[in-house]
Amino acid sequence: MKIHELAQRTGLTAPTIRFYEQEGLLDARHVQRGENNYRDYCEETVKHLLMLKKLQAVGFTLAEFKELIQADETNELTRQKKVRILFSVHTISLSNIPLCQS
Repeated sequence: MKIHELAQRTGLTAPTIRFYEQEGLLDARHVQRGENNYRDYCEETVKHLLMLKKLQAVGFTLAEFKELIQADETNELTRQKKVRILFSVHTISLSNIPLCQS
């Protein structure tokens, strides 16, 4: 899919998607270049960017997301680390409830 469709499906802007690619948050698994040099994104990219949006919404920084991706790719993301991450996401989400209710 082209960047405009990816932007529509994720709610992100095309410049934001390009920025994420420049920052290394999208790699060759997510972005291919066609003969015309246009970016072509796969379905997995939609899931990846939606996860990024969710983690940002609960307080994760781009650097933390990148670290999480790298740890997962190198199998350094142990079960204990996954539980800790999920717990921190849950805690941050709960702390945001009063903000949503006001």
